[in-house]
Amino acid sequence: MFNIVFKKSFMKTRYTLMLIAAFSFLTKSCTKKEDENKKASVMYSNCLLISKQVGSAKMVYDYFDKGNIKTISGFYTGSTDPDVVYTYTHNANTITYTNESGREKGTITLNDKGNAVSHDITYYSGQDPTQATSMKSEEHTYDASGYLIKMSRTISSSSGTTSSSRIYEWKNGNLYSTKLVSNAGDTTSKEVYTYYIDKMNAFADFDSKTKFTGFQSNNLLKEIIDHSSATPEVIATYSYQFDEKGFPTKTVMNSMGNVTEEMYTFRCGN
Repeated sequence: MFNIVFKKSFMKTRYTLMLIAAFSFLTKSCTKKEDENKKASVMYSNCLLISKQVGSAKMVYDYFDKGNIKTISGFYTGSTDPDVVYTYTHNANTITYTNESGREKGTITLNDKGNAVSHDITYYSGQDPTQATSMKSEEHTYDASGYLIKMSRTISSSSGTTSSSRIYEWKNGNLYSTKLVSNAGDTTSKEVYTYYIDKMNAFADFDSKTKFTGFQSNNLLKEIIDHSSATPEVIATYSYQFDEKGFPTKTVMNSMGNVTEEMYTFRCGN
């Protein structure tokens, strides 16, 4: 009788220990994933991207005291006055924005981690809009660590409504692949990404402040590989130039022979 009770007690204790070990492993795994994406944000902490230029086009970013995006101004015609300005308002669980003409208005709803669970945009016509011409709605899904794993999009206009989803896969703190899935569930395209593992992503914090979709890739992008067909093909490569402090000042993207250069300016400290 003692042996039977002892065996039952031993099995129960063993089962409990297995559950504790499994829970501990999952907790450590999630913590490890979260820690991976803190590397870049720590390295470039207290620094903000304030401008990005591609050819004659330039985007200028202004922030509130806490680092939240305040305005995004676009200069496309070489004028000293911006051609378009997006103004943001931050509330407890929502962010709203509009451009100066009122032709585009957006609402972003956040979860308790500050990540967007929905993003709705309404487009209007005319300087004094009274009727929407089209709408775009996105729904975002995250894993337990805060990585975006799915985005579902619906676009409605006078020509009809279309829906699609994009699936995201992450590895070692970087976005590994994205798949575009049709409304019928068919994969229509797939891209795989490689990275410079020795170069931290200086744009991670900026992307989080403007996309609101959780963690961004921890390292700088190196290649985009199209996996839509049986034969994968590199469709874009990236190289970077850095200043003496380690901040990227230029990105050179070669997309199948078409070269584009982006220039950046960062501001650090108060």
